[in-house]
Amino acid sequence: MPVLLFGITITTAHLPSNLEAAISRATEACDNYVVLLSPQAIHNAVCLQGLLLALSLNKRVVPILLATVKAGQLPEPLQAMDWSDLRGATAPLSQSAGGDHLLRALSSEAKYHRTHTQLLLAALTWERQQRHPDYLLSKHEGRIAYGWLAAACQRLRYRPIHLVELFVVESVKHGAESSHRPSDLTTARRPIAQMTTWLKQWITG
Repeated sequence: MPVLLFGITITTAHLPSNLEAAISRATEACDNYVVLLSPQAIHNAVCLQGLLLALSLNKRVVPILLATVKAGQLPEPLQAMDWSDLRGATAPLSQSAGGDHLLRALSSEAKYHRTHTQLLLAALTWERQQRHPDYLLSKHEGRIAYGWLAAACQRLRYRPIHLVELFVVESVKHGAESSHRPSDLTTARRPIAQMTTWLKQWITG
């Protein structure tokens, strides 16, 4: 369940020079966009920027309530979401009601969200390479992805974005018999994997 954890207060000294690009790439590569809700986080421009990108990519957003926040103060998309309440919780969080709720939220439909992310990353790479055919899926991969896409487009939430739909269709039409396209999937997921490991330790103690 690769996650991106957002909402932690950090100092300027800890910010990378290419912060905007780093946030964008990490958001693209995560399966779950976890937002730590506090009065400070909901007024932080960086946090809001990342949240808007996650929503535009139809990522699963998982809000965690760390401090009391009035619902009306939250960005509108978060107001109707199901929060995990960790106010006052102590480690191991998995033994608390809020921690158990969070674990269930992150593990639900994990395979679907992993495929959602993998196809999104492949489609974005294709787009950034001027839609070069070498970056399409192979015909076999495309047919498998097309079956997933047909079911995914019937969903009410977390549907693939239009670019992914186009990428899969083009792969079915024009993909090679076998694909040797470069992939930055492993590189993109490395910081997300580190954050996922930290989150699991945080929850289980």
